Formats: sequence, C-alpha cells, structure tokens
Amino acid sequence: MSDLVLYFSIKYEGNFNKIYKALLNKEKFDKEAIIKMKEQLDCQYITIFDDEYPDELKEINCPPFVLFYKGNINLLKEKKMCLVSLENNHSTKLLLDQFVKDMISKDEFILIRPDRSWLFDCKIKTIKIVDRGISFYDDIENNNTLIISEYPNFVDPPKKNLPFSYRIVSGLANKVVLAQCYDTNEEVMTIAFAIEQNKDMYLIGNEFELFEMFNPSKIKHIENYNEI
Repeated sequence: MSDLVLYFSIKYEGNFNKIYKALLNKEKFDKEAIIKMKEQLDCQYITIFDDEYPDELKEINCPPFVLFYKGNINLLKEKKMCLVSLENNHSTKLLLDQFVKDMISKDEFILIRPDRSWLFDCKIKTIKIVDRGISFYDDIENNNTLIISEYPNFVDPPKKNLPFSYRIVSGLANKVVLAQCYDTNEEVMTIAFAIEQNKDMYLIGNEFELFEMFNPSKIKHIENYNEI
C-alpha cells in the first residue's frame, strides 16, 4: 500500500483530490514506474500506512497520503506548537519576544511554521511546512530542523491550492498560539483549520481583528508562555 500511494502522489504531483480519485477508482498501478520514481527522489518520505506517520495528521480531514521530507523525522514524535504572528508586530512585540525566548529556554515544544513565516532566525527546533515541491529546498545538515511537503520533486502547484497546506500546519500542532492576527491568508487559513480540528488555541496580547470571523470563545487569552 505504501508504494501504491507513493506512485499516485508522484504521478499526480501531490494533488490530494486526484490521488484520492485514483485510489477510489482502483486505477492501474505501474510497478516498474514506481521503481524509477523512487530512484529519482532526492528526499525521504513516509506514507499514511507507515508507523512513522504522525497520529495527529491521521485525525484531520484530507490527511496527505505521503509526506516528502528532508531533515530529522524524529521531531514529529515530540510535542509541537504552531505560532501564528505578523513579522511587523509592534503592539505585542515585547510579549511575543519574551514568549519565544521562554519557548526556546524551556525546550518543551517543536515549532511548527509555514514556509513564509518570519520565525526563521529563532534558534529552536523547527518543522517547516512548505507548499511546493520538496526538491526546491536544500538538504538539512542539523538535527533541529525538518522540512515537510506533500508535493514531490519540483512541483509548483497553482496558487489556489496553497491554502490547503495549512491543514498540515495546524494538524501537526498540539497547540496553536496567535499574536496580533489580521485578515491575511496565512492567519485565516491556519486559524480556520485549527478550529475545525478542535486544537487548543491561545492569543498573546489584545490585537486580534478576526473575532467577527471566528468564535473568540474557542481562544484562550494569555500574557506569557507559562499560561500554555
């Protein structure tokens, strides 16, 4: 079964709906082609049928059939937190900076972040969820980083498909922390999927302009890391 989903994931370039339809319709599986496909991969991978596949993703809608990755796959076994925040975050900057420092010093969580997140200079164990082919990214030479994509090779999916990757961002996280969130694509999609997935959600500070869109009763107000 692992080779089967890998074959369709590569053939249909990580497109969940096309992979699902191929499996549903029992589309023909080319055993010779999958051998060549494996040889051409420049990354590692795990499928939804493998023991290493994270339990958190098995519980969400539309879990990716295959995760292509580079880096330390063992980071998936640890507790994980998604931090959603703007880069130019002025009103809650001090609170956010202290939160990140405490997160680093206590080393309790792996940081989950989208590819376009500003949190790239933090010296913290990180799982980066990317929304295009894994081959666009260099090999990882340290044990503190993991890059994951549902897209193989150099696949560059249409922009309309990009928000779908945020189901993986929130899906992997045990907790989702928000700081000064506005009506941007990254924040809206992460929060929407987190609510759908019934994640524990927290808000640092008071800047949150999405209350009209989302139920604020699902989000706990906090001032520091110790309240998580």
